[in-house]
Amino acid sequence: MAYNHAKGLSYIYEDKGICFVPIPKNSSTTIRRLNPGYRVSNFLDDPTILENYKTICVVRDPFERFCSAYIEINKRALGDGVETRKKKFFKIHGEPKRFYSFIEEVHDYGFFDAHIEPQMFYMTDLDNNIVIDKVYKIEETNLLLENEFSIINSSHYNKNSGVAKSTISQYLRNNKELSRMVLKMYRKDIDFILNFKEQKK
Repeated sequence: MAYNHAKGLSYIYEDKGICFVPIPKNSSTTIRRLNPGYRVSNFLDDPTILENYKTICVVRDPFERFCSAYIEINKRALGDGVETRKKKFFKIHGEPKRFYSFIEEVHDYGFFDAHIEPQMFYMTDLDNNIVIDKVYKIEETNLLLENEFSIINSSHYNKNSGVAKSTISQYLRNNKELSRMVLKMYRKDIDFILNFKEQKK
């Protein structure tokens, strides 16, 4: 389990009757910056949140999120990412060797950082029941902002380079064995996204 983001973390917007469940790398920073008037709570510590508020979240293609998370984790290692600096992959210089080592380390030893924790971890209670009332894809962030917060024509906050993400994604596509590792790690996320897309049709 990740050390830096609690399961059940919730942003409560009292005036909107909304509980936003942030999933790292899924538009959480954009939503926080555009809607700063929230209080922090936890639906596991206070289950009445699930009864009294509309619970929403954003989901993302697991492979895309994993690649974006890798970039984020490396950046944070230079600041507050203490756990990252202890990892074997971080001592490797040069890509794609470092990225491939990262995949193997996560596969073998688990999700040490919130940005790579499976999305289903955040969307479920301790019995693995999904607690989200309304799910938006990351491509629908503007729709979420409009529907839930009446914010129109918003700009997204994205501090990771599109070129960097594209390069890392290409490394993953080029290695079938490691792609299968990632598929195995995020099987539940992938199944949820596929079913979600079918329901949206």
